Amino acid sequence: MGSDADVAAVARLLADPVRVRILLALGEGRQLAAGELAALAGVSPSAASFHLARLAGAGLLRAHQRGKHRYFEIADPALPRAMEALAVLAPPAPVRSLRQSQAGQAVRFARICDGHLAGRAGVALLRAMLAEGLLAETAGGCTVTTTGIRRLGELGVHPPAATAVAPCHPDWSENAHHLAGPLAEAMARRLLDLEWISHRRSGRAVRLTRAGIAGLRDHFGLDLTT
Repeated sequence: MGSDADVAAVARLLADPVRVRILLALGEGRQLAAGELAALAGVSPSAASFHLARLAGAGLLRAHQRGKHRYFEIADPALPRAMEALAVLAPPAPVRSLRQSQAGQAVRFARICDGHLAGRAGVALLRAMLAEGLLAETAGGCTVTTTGIRRLGELGVHPPAATAVAPCHPDWSENAHHLAGPLAEAMARRLLDLEWISHRRSGRAVRLTRAGIAGLRDHFGLDLTT
């Protein structure tokens, strides 16, 4: 007989800050060795092994053996989406080191959220696209204008029909919205292909490159240097 979802079971796993740091370090599609995850989570290898076993046993992580090392990855793409949604409700995490402060600033500036650009850069990009007339606000999100179809096509991004609605997601770090859905995913992939943004070593934060600063300014009138 069917029953309701046991949300508490997942919540108990996410209630440990070490496990949350491990999951955030894995980011979008990342595979990292157990030793790397221990260092990034700030715990001993034995402690990391305990938490990794709990996460893998619950089906949140997958493990792969490569030679002497075990690599882990997030098992379900729904997990990063759920954690991003929870972040909207969460208070700021305590900062106990310069490294944590720098990592937090990087995530707040630009990150990949469910395949699309988020953080200050993502929010600013959405606002710039609206100001430039590439998007028009509508119920439930935005629609791509004819100008947007042409301008995005010149960039190598081919959006759906002008009548298709591109959703917007609440951005927990900016208290605003960033573009989501297939169009946002296509744009993030293109920004990575153009090397306007690049992944950091771990996690979901991305770095804005010099080419990206110039390209965003030229194509969208967006200046992210200030």
